[in-house]
Amino acid sequence: EFPGGKLIPGETPAQCLIREIREELAMSIGVSGVFEVVSHCYQPGVQILLLAYLCEHLSGEGATLDCQAFRWVRPAELLDYDLAEADWSIRAKYLGR
Repeated sequence: EFPGGKLIPGETPAQCLIREIREELAMSIGVSGVFEVVSHCYQPGVQILLLAYLCEHLSGEGATLDCQAFRWVRPAELLDYDLAEADWSIRAKYLGR
């Protein structure tokens, strides 16, 4: 799945993403704007809202601090990964499909 997490009280979605990337991957990013908004229902009564942002890598090599794995990939390689269903439309838009 793409990195990110849940908002804490008083935090904007962009602030949340910056914090989550720092906590999970030991990297600093800049957030420039919303790329895609996805509303996905995994099962009755369990709906999530994903905000995908355009970001800029500022510093840090990336590490698995609070996640199972981390990897830089070329855009076309995203097709090789079994992403969560909620991430499919983000991947498709990024790849221009």
